[in-house]
Amino acid sequence: MVKYEAIDLDIVFAALSHAVRRKTLDMLGRGACTVSTLAAPHGMTLAAFMKHLHALEAAGIIACSKEGRTVTCALAPQPLRRASEWMSSRERLWNARLDALGRHLYLREETSPAPKRRR
Repeated sequence: MVKYEAIDLDIVFAALSHAVRRKTLDMLGRGACTVSTLAAPHGMTLAAFMKHLHALEAAGIIACSKEGRTVTCALAPQPLRRASEWMSSRERLWNARLDALGRHLYLREETSPAPKRRR
């Protein structure tokens, strides 16, 4: 199961790697939007923008529904939660390592202070 979770995270991080996709997610954070509303601020063709939407949808970060000719997209936050949990676990790991390094350096300085420089 870990292998599948890693693959899912790879897809999520790849989807988050482009500024257009992140801005699209910011817009969707305020509520569901139509594709044309989402595409408008990016100054690109609808076909080019749709490639970004497909990347977000493939990662499971957004869900799109079609009613007539109108396609509406909304956030699907679960993959983002998994990515956030992964990053938080790494943050805790590195904070613990940096704290240990800080303690080590402090104790080292206390037990054998650096020689003073002559001027």
